Amino acid sequence: MHSSFINQSTPLTLLDWSNARSSTGTIELGQTTLRMSTGSPVWITFALESLGAISYISFDAEFTSTGHGALGISWEGELLFSIDSRYALGVTSWILPLPFSYGAGTYDLSFRLDPFGTDPASVVISNLHTGMTVEPVPEPSSAALSLLALVVTLLGSVWEKDAEETLDQG
Repeated sequence: MHSSFINQSTPLTLLDWSNARSSTGTIELGQTTLRMSTGSPVWITFALESLGAISYISFDAEFTSTGHGALGISWEGELLFSIDSRYALGVTSWILPLPFSYGAGTYDLSFRLDPFGTDPASVVISNLHTGMTVEPVPEPSSAALSLLALVVTLLGSVWEKDAEETLDQG
């Protein structure tokens, strides 16, 4: 049984959030796209405003340089995940669970790109969403259903016997 992920209907608009950024590297911020190139490291932290409950973030990432690096994603100052560019080929979609479910509020979401060598690393992040994980209601097992059927049958017999005794006394 798998969880269901409920995204917002459209990618989040990055330009709507205040942010802090590193003085090294290059950051290009578009409506729904973030491009980062290392100058040893490069990072940006957004003050993400959530209007409802969230328990994960999702996004697409594509490393666009011949230089390799590691992309770290942090939530409220805690590292959620790190992606090694050597193992992420092409555009890769990521769903990262948050440590807890969070209600409406403002939270820090950070991206940091560190190069592995002297060649600069670059990444494009797009299609950023927040969402809530919905756990499915488990279906009862066949053993549980058999037990329930037995209980109903036994209770039915007891009730039927009680009803007959009541009628006989009346």
